[in-house]
Amino acid sequence: MAYDFQFIRSITTFPDLSVILYHPDIIDIFRTSLSYISPSDKPTQQLSYDTPFNISHFYLSVLLFHATELESSPTIPLVYLIHQRNLSLTQDEFFSHVATTVPEIQKATNIVTDSETVYCTATSG
Repeated sequence: MAYDFQFIRSITTFPDLSVILYHPDIIDIFRTSLSYISPSDKPTQQLSYDTPFNISHFYLSVLLFHATELESSPTIPLVYLIHQRNLSLTQDEFFSHVATTVPEIQKATNIVTDSETVYCTATSG
């Protein structure tokens, strides 16, 4: 599936299972929304991140953004994380992967979470 659909981007099996999923076309749409960076370098995009789903023995976390270049400015899932346990290490690896994939995200965005301790630790670095 990873080779056929270009959606599965990373699979870690030890010490806990985690799978990072996104489609390159969605990343491109997000990058387009970042092209409106103001001269003062203030964030132009606000992302939301939460783990709303516990699917049997796994969690599903979703990083969302608003496609501001589209007329209705819809909220679109940017990157998904399927993970076995909701640990800071897993969140750190996830955000590191996102920062490597879209390096401009660090300068042009704010990330809003539900202030769960694991997120605050992972995103504060």
